[in-house]
Amino acid sequence: MDARFADPVPVVWTADHGVHIEYPLGSRLLPRTGANAIRISPRVSWSIDVHGGADHLTADTTGVDVRSLAVHAAAAHTRLTLGHPAGSCTIRLTSVTDLHIRRPAHVPVRIEVAKGATKVALDDRRFGAVGGGLAEQTPGYATTNARYLLVVSGGADALTVERVE
Repeated sequence: MDARFADPVPVVWTADHGVHIEYPLGSRLLPRTGANAIRISPRVSWSIDVHGGADHLTADTTGVDVRSLAVHAAAAHTRLTLGHPAGSCTIRLTSVTDLHIRRPAHVPVRIEVAKGATKVALDDRRFGAVGGGLAEQTPGYATTNARYLLVVSGGADALTVERVE
């Protein structure tokens, strides 16, 4: 792993095969002086957990074996570019605003939103306002193990999942 952090700098430590990056209490209120960049090794499998939410997060996992990804608070203005999963990969989010996910065209995905959803797009399908949740999947999801499951436990506003060639 290689990382560069702008001020304020987080506390970084390793324990039990995990890398932990945490901002001290109160530092989230300070203005950021630039973007943070973290590069992870493609030689090992990863489970990525983000605590405290994410704003303006851009992640490209192309060529990296990500087994799961979770954001345990709100995610806003987030861009994820996904690679080819080795098996089923679950992406868990609490609530999302302006989330854009790109995945390989031949990798199926299922979206499950527990609460209300607005402006949701899954490939070429569009869903306006949906109350009471949403569950949709692309063809082939039930017949393959190499797939993505996107679970949003709260609401979703402006969620786009698209295939790329």
